[in-house]
Amino acid sequence: MHPPAIAMPIKNGKKYESDVTIITALGIVAADAVTRAFKEMGSLPDSIQCEDVLASMIPATQAEPINCKHLEDRFLNDGHAHTVIVYVGYQKVLVSITFTDVKVTMEGLPAIYAIQKHQSEMLAAIKALYTETDSDDDKTKEWKKKVASYTIEDIVSQRSLSTDIGHGTSDLPVMNGLKPDRERSEGIEAGVGHAEESAARALNEELSNNLTVTRHQFDDILLDKLHPHHATAVELMETANYEQSEFIYNKFTERYQEIGGNAGLFPVYGGGSITFKKDLLPMMMKYATSVRAILLWVPEELAPYMNRDGLEVLASTIFFSKFEPSLEVLKQDLKNSKGTTQEGEG
Repeated sequence: MHPPAIAMPIKNGKKYESDVTIITALGIVAADAVTRAFKEMGSLPDSIQCEDVLASMIPATQAEPINCKHLEDRFLNDGHAHTVIVYVGYQKVLVSITFTDVKVTMEGLPAIYAIQKHQSEMLAAIKALYTETDSDDDKTKEWKKKVASYTIEDIVSQRSLSTDIGHGTSDLPVMNGLKPDRERSEGIEAGVGHAEESAARALNEELSNNLTVTRHQFDDILLDKLHPHHATAVELMETANYEQSEFIYNKFTERYQEIGGNAGLFPVYGGGSITFKKDLLPMMMKYATSVRAILLWVPEELAPYMNRDGLEVLASTIFFSKFEPSLEVLKQDLKNSKGTTQEGEG
C-alpha cells in the first residue's frame, strides 16, 4: 500500500464535496497502475486502462449515509472512466480508471478493525500501561491486573470513545463494539498543525512582529539548531503542544460526559498522538483510571496508519467480494502525518 496521501489543508471543508479528495485518489491509483505496468512489461505503455474497487473514509461528523453515497457516486462517475495523465520524465502515460465498486465509511470505524489486525502489539501496549507500581493503591492495582489479563476480544467488544489526532482536525468517534455511533461522534479543530500555528504566532509576538514567520518557516527553525531563534522556537513549541494536548483532553472529557460515560475503551491514535504523547498520555491515563476505562495508546509505528490498516481489513472481508492486495486503499487525512511537518491532509 502507498504512504498517506496529501489531500486537504488544515482548515478543511466538506471532504465528500472537495475536488481535492477525488484528484488525490485518482493520482495515487494512476501512479500505482503505471508502476505495476512498468514492472510487468519492462517499459512504459502509452496508455493504460484499469478497473478498480476503492475504499475510503471521511470524518465522523461528515459521514452521514447521504454524504458517503455522494462521494461514492463521484468516484463511480456513472460508470464512465476517469482520465489521468502521468508524467514519467518527458514521457506521458494516459491512464483511464473505472471504479466498479466504491465504499466510503466513517473514520474511526476502520481503526477498531486495525486493533484486531495488530492484536499482539495492542495487547502489549495495554500491558505496558497497566503494569502495577508501588505507588498504586489496592483498588488501582486490582484494576490494572484485571485489564492486563484481557484478551483482544474483551478489548474490541467494549463500547469505545476514540481520540484520532491529526494535523488539522481530530475526531472523537464513538463505537458500539464494531458499530459506529455517528450521532454521538464529534470532530474538532485540533491537531499538530494548530500547535505549530500557535507557536509561530507566539514567536512573532516574541520578536515584536519585527519578523513575521510562517508556519512552514517555523518548522524550518525547529529543525535548524544553528538558527538564532531555534531555542526560543523549541520552547514555544513545547508550550503550544501542551496547550493543544490540554484542549484535546478537555474536548475528550466533555464528550465522555455527554455520552453519559457509556464507553469502556479509550483508544488514542493518529500522527498527533506521537507528537502529544508526552503531555496528553498522563492526562488520559489518570482520567481513564479514575473512571475505570481502558486506555489503549497505540504504538508509534502503527498510530498514523490505524484507519488505513483497518480499511484494508474492511475492504478484503466486508466491502468487496473480491479484493486484490495491489488495489489502492486510501487514507485521506493528515492524521497519518507523523511529527510536526505537513505530509498529508487534515
